Amino acid sequence: MAWDWATAAAWMFIIGSFCFVAAGLYNALNIHHDRSNDGKYFYELTPYNVSVATLFCGIFGTVLFVVGSFYFRPGGVIQCDDGKIGRWCHCSTFTGAWCFIIGSILFVAQSVLGLLSAVITHRSLNIAFDESSADEDADSTVTCDRE
Repeated sequence: MAWDWATAAAWMFIIGSFCFVAAGLYNALNIHHDRSNDGKYFYELTPYNVSVATLFCGIFGTVLFVVGSFYFRPGGVIQCDDGKIGRWCHCSTFTGAWCFIIGSILFVAQSVLGLLSAVITHRSLNIAFDESSADEDADSTVTCDRE
């Protein structure tokens, strides 16, 4: 096997895809669960639940990118014996392309869920700020004594 630019590029893409997996694992370490914001049910839109769904999309999207990268290695293209794509025999670039497409859809879902998490967090912070402002206004009544 001769080492050429296409092989080097394919392996660089595979290494880069593994770096995305490492980034997803790092994001998993940064999620903390604040039980004070929990809803009654696990499917409620709390920032934690949305962050877990975001992480799920990111991790599985990157895993599909790693798998898809392996399918596109030069010399790694699999063809059927008869040259046709049969029921159980697919060209490796066909399978790799679907891995990239599904991974890309998961990345879009990750972005939408991240935006949703930010909106939910922003709304909950505004509600908490409004309630604390109302408490401060009630406690700090100003009295003026005129002589």
